[in-house]
Amino acid sequence: MTSVVDPDKPVHAGPSDSWHGVVAPGSARFPPEAGRYHLYIGLFCPFAHRANLVRTLKGLDAVVGISVVKPYPKGDEGWRFPESEDEYPGATPDRLFGSRFLHEVYFRADPQYAGRYTVPVLYDARGDTIVCSESLELMRWMQTAFYCLLPAGLGPPRALTLYPEPGPLRAAVDALSPWLQRAFNLGVYKAGFAEDQETYARNVIPVFAALNHLEQLIHRNDGPYVLGQTLTELDILAYPTAIRFDVVYVQHFKVNLGMIRRDYPVVHEWMKNLYWNVKGFRETTNFKHIKENYTKSHEKINPLAITPLGPYPDIEEGVNLNFSKIQPGAVRHPAVLEYQKTLPIPLGLYMNASQDVLADQTLMWRLQTLLTESHGFIQSSSSIAQLSQPLKALSLTRGGPVGLLGKDNAYSSIYGPPARAAVGSAWNYTRHLPARVSSLVDRLNKAAGDAPPIPEHLPAVTPISEAVINQQLRFSDTSIRAFPGKLSKRTLQEYGSPASLRHHTGMREWVEGIFPRGGYGKLLELNTTVERPEKTNDEWVLTLLREALGNNYWWLRDTTTCLGFRTSQAWYTCRIFRIRRRAVKKAYQRLPGMYQHAFIIEDPTLTFVGMSGCGFTFRMYEWQAAAVTRYLADRTKKDQFPVAEQPDTTGRVLSPFDKK
Repeated sequence: MTSVVDPDKPVHAGPSDSWHGVVAPGSARFPPEAGRYHLYIGLFCPFAHRANLVRTLKGLDAVVGISVVKPYPKGDEGWRFPESEDEYPGATPDRLFGSRFLHEVYFRADPQYAGRYTVPVLYDARGDTIVCSESLELMRWMQTAFYCLLPAGLGPPRALTLYPEPGPLRAAVDALSPWLQRAFNLGVYKAGFAEDQETYARNVIPVFAALNHLEQLIHRNDGPYVLGQTLTELDILAYPTAIRFDVVYVQHFKVNLGMIRRDYPVVHEWMKNLYWNVKGFRETTNFKHIKENYTKSHEKINPLAITPLGPYPDIEEGVNLNFSKIQPGAVRHPAVLEYQKTLPIPLGLYMNASQDVLADQTLMWRLQTLLTESHGFIQSSSSIAQLSQPLKALSLTRGGPVGLLGKDNAYSSIYGPPARAAVGSAWNYTRHLPARVSSLVDRLNKAAGDAPPIPEHLPAVTPISEAVINQQLRFSDTSIRAFPGKLSKRTLQEYGSPASLRHHTGMREWVEGIFPRGGYGKLLELNTTVERPEKTNDEWVLTLLREALGNNYWWLRDTTTCLGFRTSQAWYTCRIFRIRRRAVKKAYQRLPGMYQHAFIIEDPTLTFVGMSGCGFTFRMYEWQAAAVTRYLADRTKKDQFPVAEQPDTTGRVLSPFDKK
């Protein structure tokens, strides 16, 4: 999908080939000129809908003319134009040549043409030839082709780019588009035109696997678009199929395992929002053309050409944009769920962060073998590392101090992955894991858990295994008085209301309530753990793991210089840094070679917030988070860290910040 437009492909290789030209500034053959190009579409066709959406969204109505074929009959001669604007509302005569049939337009460009007469088609009136007849190619380059002709005061339409600049959003579009087209856009046709039971059964399953996937993706990114706050090509690809699904495909193509309005509440709200609230979607959607085309032009499927009245209404009114509060739906047919496991997930690409954050992230999928494993993060050395420049990006193995670190606005991006599926990770009970720890003795001794078996090549998908995700992070209660007094029934029964224990749900709700206050929740990636951090030169590479859809998903992520770690779980810290029990001083519950429990002296880009246990835990976390963020952002005062050795530290101190 990355190379939808191939610059080396001939515009038209011969009578059996379609057209692949590109309108672009500086092009000798197809330069952008107002009134020169004409778009032929059918309002019934989901593929033509793509090109028409781009034309409308970009405000090209006065730049590129348009003609619309009738939705039926098709017949042997192909799609035809009405003789007048009134013959079939919404359809138009051929406004360029006055043709009766669409095939006449094709034969003007190539009298020997032997392919199909399809829409969309972009025609060059001056060169008297077809420019392009491929919807994906038109969707891609029409976004920018006529930019120089649009008035500066046009506003958002002029600046709209559905295929973003290189970065996380483009990577997501490239990763998701192939399966969306294959399983959803084309899947309904493969099922609908099947001529035997086996072919139908084989092709209807991917359609609902794709809808299940789309439901989760929009929900995860918190809408209102597929990738969050930015309208992209994924919305343009998904909408034409989704808007036709309930009104035509369910009954006509027999894709009736579910309906969007009944089984997919997230996709339903996403689709309604586009139709009712985003200018261009309702204007390019014509339900009469859609329903009558399919039911009156497919004689083998519907020989009597009867068009059903329902469902009613064609699209429901009212839009709920609070996507995070919508419970995602799914079709849970066993074959659908099994096929869904084969669809790729763009792990690490939750697009609900702000555009400023996205612009500075260096997240890209790296399809390469892992770097040579390194175990020497904590080294004995007399030299003390110095930072060469203020650090602007931060990554954390836990999400706890994200709010504290973000409060000073010291970083352009902060990446914090909680290990559970909701904020307040340590207090989210994991029901599918045993209510026990692998070794209570090891926990008490602060020993590392077993290192998980990391796949050799990443990204990778492996089956869920307790050898990988094998720890119940918390028991049901914790003995911290500082939190709201929500007690479990068991605690109340055994200890009464004065009990000092707090139930894990109360703890989780308290922690969860912190994040919406400053918008810090958008900086988190849920249900993610760091399983291996490695540093090469000045860059950290994280091996990340997420459990989803019945599998473990592994991938790599680069961070832009700084890697900050937070965990109050000593076993977890020891595990990912390969530190065994003898390296941990039980008496102080901290690692050697550290300054004030937080900074690794040899490499201050590696920090720990929460590597100590005491009665003032959260107050200490707050101090550590503030110290870390200010030091790494070069905001530390000269006297912030002492220059003399302190008897209660490891004997070494943190070096002053090196502005070089």
